[in-house]
Amino acid sequence: MLGLTSGALPPSDLDVEVALGVARSGEDHLVVTSDVLGGPVNTKLRQTILTIAPSLKYYLNRWASWGIRPYVAGGPGIWADIVESPPLFIGQQIPARELAARKLPIDASANVFEGGQGGAGLELSLARTRMPVIERMNLAFDYRYTAWTAGQRYGTYAFSLSYND
Repeated sequence: MLGLTSGALPPSDLDVEVALGVARSGEDHLVVTSDVLGGPVNTKLRQTILTIAPSLKYYLNRWASWGIRPYVAGGPGIWADIVESPPLFIGQQIPARELAARKLPIDASANVFEGGQGGAGLELSLARTRMPVIERMNLAFDYRYTAWTAGQRYGTYAFSLSYND
């Protein structure tokens, strides 16, 4: 025992979740230097990130009777970062310098990164509505901070609607 007396911890739950995600950017433009064409060429590209992130999620149930459950979460993750661009001209290399300047993948237009993620959120139960289908639903707001071992760092926000059986 760690010296905690009975009732020292607030009512809480510890869950495991596995988040799977797909994020896709809009069309972006990048100026690439072409050896064949002798100058800069405007190229279009899109970025897609695939995510697998298992987490421990610690819920605080102090306000669960009012339908409010704040939580913190964290764990490891794996991200595949894919950059799609139209076919390049003969003699034109993958735009490595330009992509590296934006911290995008430079090897064959895709890279896999490992790292960690953590954050906090708030889950709101709709049980108090007493409406047959809606009372089994939860609304949630989630913020996650991600740090890849390659040095990239970013934050994400998500809203979700879940159904409990």
